[in-house]
This record gives sequence, C-alpha cells and structure tokens, in this order.
Amino acid sequence: MAYDYPTEKVSVYVSDDGGSALTLFAFMEAAKFARHWLPFCRENEIVERCPEAFFEMDHSRFSEAENIKIMYRGMKVRVDNVIEQGKVDGEYITGEGESQVFSKWKDGFIRQDHPTIIQVLSDSKKERDITGNAVPNLIYVSREKAGHQNTILKLVPLMSLFEFQLP
Repeated sequence: MAYDYPTEKVSVYVSDDGGSALTLFAFMEAAKFARHWLPFCRENEIVERCPEAFFEMDHSRFSEAENIKIMYRGMKVRVDNVIEQGKVDGEYITGEGESQVFSKWKDGFIRQDHPTIIQVLSDSKKERDITGNAVPNLIYVSREKAGHQNTILKLVPLMSLFEFQLP
C-alpha cells in the first residue's frame, strides 16, 4: 500500500487461519489510518512509510504531522486495548457494517473450529482516501476450520482406495 502504484490495481489479502477477531480489528484500524497516512506521505514526499520510524525522527517541518501522530497513537491504543481485553467490544465498533462483521464470532468460535469469514474492508471502485484517490482493495479471509472433521473428510477418499482385511 505504501508504493506509488495505481491503487485501483492493488489488492491486499490477509489470510488468517486462526479466524481472530483481533486480527480483523487491527487490519480495519490500519486501513482507516492508511487513508490519512499514505496521502500525507505522498504530499510530503516521505520515503520512510513506517509511522513508528517516522515519528521517532524530527517531523516538525510537516504541518500536519502532529495530527497524523495523534491518529496513529489513537489507533495503537485501540488495538492494544482490544488485544488486552481479548475481544472486540462495542465501544470500538463504529458502524452497522462492523457490528455485523464481528457478530460472526459466536460462543464456541475457536481457531480450530469456525466458519469461513470473508470481509471486504475497502473496495477501490467505491472508496477513497482523504484526498479523493482510490484506496486498494483490502480483504480479510479466514478459511473454515472444522476440527477433526477436516482430517476425516480428507481420509475417507483415501481409505476407499484400500482393501481392508479383518482378522
């Protein structure tokens, strides 16, 4: 996302086999921040695109830097709080779409046993950054896990290839 490349031609997929709501939340927060951060970097010809490294340097010559830094620190605090709590609470959900996404995490949802989750976080055809430029497609994917059932489903066809002899 940080390169000067036509964003409408970029798709970023995060594949999370564990199906973690915390990973999805962090990805969503990073996407929101990127809508401000990347235009700031382009406008100011900033090569160091890592916010943490940028804010450790002297950035006083950039008028918007302090506002961007406040956004970045806020994002980090929200993500850290969610990680500390171990779940995404309603106070961090900012709309019906997010509420609907996080409702997929139900009781009994564990990394070894959960449904498929595919969430488009941004669509380059519809969404823009703060300067009006298209943002890359951002997609979160977590494949279905069904515990031992996946193993059984893989073994059944193999077992049918062999003859069994009972003693």
